[in-house]
Amino acid sequence: MYKVSIIIPTYKTDPQGLSRLLQSLDAQTLSADEFEIIFVDDGSPDNTFERLQSEKAKRSNVSVTRIENSGWPSKPRNIGIKMAKGEYVLFMDHDDELYPDALRAGYEFAVRNNSDVLSGKESRTDDPTWGVDVYREDQPQVLGGNGPHALIPMNPHKLYRRQLLRKHKIGFPEGRMVFWEDVLFNIEVAKHAKVMSRMASVPFYHWVTVEGSGTSQFDKDTKHYWEMLREVCESAVRHLSSPGLKDQREQILRTQYSARVLGAFNVGFLNRSKDSRRMIFAESRQIREDFGLERFDESLSVSVALRAALLGLGRLDLLERLCEEDVTIAGWGTTETVSWENGVLNVEASVEWTSAHGRRLSLGHRGGQIDKVLSPELESVFSVEQLSMTNEIAGATGDVAVRSRSSKLTYLADTTLSTSVSDHIDGSPVLSGRVRASIDPAGIAFGSRLDDGYWDVQVRIALGSAVTHRNVRSSVAASLTVADGQLHVVYPNDGGTATLVPRGQQEAIRRLTPVRASYDADGLIKVDLAGVHDGEGEVTCTLGLDTSTSAKKNTFTGHPALLRVSGGKASLHFRKTGSVMRVRIGDHAGLRPPFWTLFISEDRVAMNVGQLPKIRTAAEYEHAEQSG
Repeated sequence: MYKVSIIIPTYKTDPQGLSRLLQSLDAQTLSADEFEIIFVDDGSPDNTFERLQSEKAKRSNVSVTRIENSGWPSKPRNIGIKMAKGEYVLFMDHDDELYPDALRAGYEFAVRNNSDVLSGKESRTDDPTWGVDVYREDQPQVLGGNGPHALIPMNPHKLYRRQLLRKHKIGFPEGRMVFWEDVLFNIEVAKHAKVMSRMASVPFYHWVTVEGSGTSQFDKDTKHYWEMLREVCESAVRHLSSPGLKDQREQILRTQYSARVLGAFNVGFLNRSKDSRRMIFAESRQIREDFGLERFDESLSVSVALRAALLGLGRLDLLERLCEEDVTIAGWGTTETVSWENGVLNVEASVEWTSAHGRRLSLGHRGGQIDKVLSPELESVFSVEQLSMTNEIAGATGDVAVRSRSSKLTYLADTTLSTSVSDHIDGSPVLSGRVRASIDPAGIAFGSRLDDGYWDVQVRIALGSAVTHRNVRSSVAASLTVADGQLHVVYPNDGGTATLVPRGQQEAIRRLTPVRASYDADGLIKVDLAGVHDGEGEVTCTLGLDTSTSAKKNTFTGHPALLRVSGGKASLHFRKTGSVMRVRIGDHAGLRPPFWTLFISEDRVAMNVGQLPKIRTAAEYEHAEQSG
């Protein structure tokens, strides 16, 4: 009996993707003898099966089987369920990865809470918004909540109690191109599971998306897309029909309605052919009618509700015009204050709402309300209440977040958002806001410290159904803090947005501009660095020292140094190596030289901009001549 069985369908698996997956499994903190890895190859025509056999020979907890091509991951997963011996099973895609503590923490969380299903914190390479709202806190039992369904995101990257699947004969629907087979699977799970849990405090699954990954077959232009969407709705009604499951059924149907039925009517809708637009409109209208989805209209955002109303009226012509006029509202954040206080980064950013195209919002005043402004023909169809944005604006939310460039994990900081409405010169409303947040590198990750590396500071703004999650624009100068013996740095990166680097003394040297050089009390070279800084203390670091004897190039090697912060000031301290030193400091701080030259005498240190050809010492000239 294993604790976890990991089931992985493969088909023409990219070698790099397979290597990434296996490396993440080899790195698990859960002992390898406590989980098994089951590969089921779906008749790959290349050498995928042979590569899997080779990897199996290196590991005692791997099994590999091969089947005739079925054309979809469903059958391989079902075979994996039959083969599994674990208390829980986890389904992975063949090029994704687990975070290092995923299996240990996930299994212990599930056992502790008697979970039938555990959904662990998931990230997605190309989408910082993925799962952020879902994984805000640990939830031993999600059933009974008012938010999204307990199994959202409805993929199979979760821990499922194996006996639950076996007892109720739950599997994935087989066949070729069974869209949303994971949603259909999870609907059956929802029918029988009594405890569904979420674990947000420990990173679990990374859905890796690279160029060429995923499928392009989910095309709204095809009848098959809408047939499968209808199957999802029918499955929710069929399996979740009992009174005790009503809330779950409504959660799933509401999501399909808003995200997939009405979500089809965006700006991209206008780029489709006339026949495709007619077909999509007809299919959407029929699904809305057949499942009575209009009952959810009052819970929709203003923009989506307007689309629902036109769908109900059968007005494709007006719906096309609405898609053109009513584009997504985007919130843009720009930092005004980025400062350290006792090791905590305080961020204050202004927020400006525009259309997704960067234009001013089409809003107007009407009877003390703020309304959408549309063309007269569209406005004549809607009531004043349908066009009102007042409540939606009042309910806007904002978060400051940090997102890792390497792991793609996102963490939210405690944030407050205030909104205000002013008038443009033409009298139309202008919507703006301000977010304030504190980021503690030692505790923002659910009480744990951020991993080393680069973390982009982001602002996430939600207004109705429109969510924008972007790096926050910043021109605030780089600054440091030293707290509990750790040095952290924040700076405006080359793209004009803010980046935080925990334990970033090496990056700090490159981002802070040197302003003067001298000797310190210990006889070390001291280089004062620009900026206002926080905390008291010093950390060891490595300074780039040019050791090349060539007059036309640099060769920087590591030179030990101390980075000290005291009284709001920062400085570098290091021993001298000769009368002339070329050091790499501040070369990433805007338009700065690649190095600085220090001229060192017994009583003073002078600093000049680095230059090529370089000023060389007599010893360096002698060395160059001897080297030919």
